Amino acid sequence: MKALSGGNSYLYEETGRRPDKAVAVSKDVFIAAPAEVCFGTLAKQLEQPEEWDKLIRHVWPVSKERGRVGAMSRALVDFGGQDFHSSAVITRYDHNSAFGWAITGYPEICVNWVLEPKRNGTVVSLTLTWKAPEWVLSRFLCKITLKRRVSSDLDNTLIQLKSVVECSIGMPDNHLTET
Repeated sequence: MKALSGGNSYLYEETGRRPDKAVAVSKDVFIAAPAEVCFGTLAKQLEQPEEWDKLIRHVWPVSKERGRVGAMSRALVDFGGQDFHSSAVITRYDHNSAFGWAITGYPEICVNWVLEPKRNGTVVSLTLTWKAPEWVLSRFLCKITLKRRVSSDLDNTLIQLKSVVECSIGMPDNHLTET
C-alpha cells in the first residue's frame, strides 16, 4: 500500500478513491520533552506495544531489521472498538521528526506521527486515516459514528503517550489540543 500525503491526511493511491471517500482524524499534544525522547517512544510502536498505545493491542515483528521504511509486523489492532489481525508496515521513518505505518489488510488505515520541536518540548501530531465504505449511507454513518469513536481513542492515546514520556524524564503534564 502506497501512501500519499495531502495536507495532514494520507490517502490510498491504489484505491483511486477521491479525498471525500477517506476519513481522517488529526490530534496534537504538547509534550514537555525533546523530540528525540518522543520519537524513541513512538518508533517502538510496531515492536512492542506500550500501555499508552490504544490502537495496537499486540505485535509480532516479522522483519529482522527494524526502525526503517518497509519493516513489517503482524499486529492485533483495535479500530473503532473491534479487534483485527493484520500486517503493519512502516511507511515513514524520519529520525526524530516523523514516523508512519499502514495496515496492509483490513481495515485499511494509515497512522502518521509528526514531531515539531518547540522551545520547552515537542508538539506531537497524530493523524489516522482510513478508507471509508463505498455505499453513501455507510460512508455517512462511518464519518459520524466511527469518527467520534476514533477521535476519542486518539485523545486517550495522546494523553497516555504524554504521561509516559513526561514521567520518563520527570516533567509535569500539559494540555491536549485538537486540529
